[in-house]
Amino acid sequence: MKKFGRVAILQTADGLGIYIGPQRQIAVVLFLIVWLAVWGLGERWALSELFAGGFPLPGLLVLPFVVIWSLAGIAVFLVVIWQLLGAERIFHTGGALVHQTSILRRKVIDASTIKDIRIASGSEAGPGTIIVETTAGKSGMGVLISRDEALPIVVALRRSIGLDEREDDKAPQQAEDRRE
Repeated sequence: MKKFGRVAILQTADGLGIYIGPQRQIAVVLFLIVWLAVWGLGERWALSELFAGGFPLPGLLVLPFVVIWSLAGIAVFLVVIWQLLGAERIFHTGGALVHQTSILRRKVIDASTIKDIRIASGSEAGPGTIIVETTAGKSGMGVLISRDEALPIVVALRRSIGLDEREDDKAPQQAEDRRE
């Protein structure tokens, strides 16, 4: 097993396995937990005011606000869970490339349809630092990872799938050595 920061790459007889660990930005997580506690108190107060009056007209006007308030709280809660537990797993085995996240998302790509795997350029907006281009379109992987973390993943996937090595698959220090 090779480790690159929070990325672990394991080549086995069955194929390739890549694990991208959670980001765990503790300061952000602590801030969001405190923010959620205050947010929850505000929501509790708004709901008690809404239901205390027996649905008067002003209460009905508050209802859409409370729904949006609740959805925002759920979204922030999911961000906290992703920061603490969120991991991506990428497997290449049995002719398929499988991209799985901890939050119930799994995408299976037929490896024979893959045209290219590369690190996203600045103009390629979307979820993920790694772009997998297939005959059906593009897919992103490696959410919130750096270029240095993405590079060994791209190289390992390209080798495992059998794509030609690219010039930009080289480590940055090797590229600098060639220019001198």
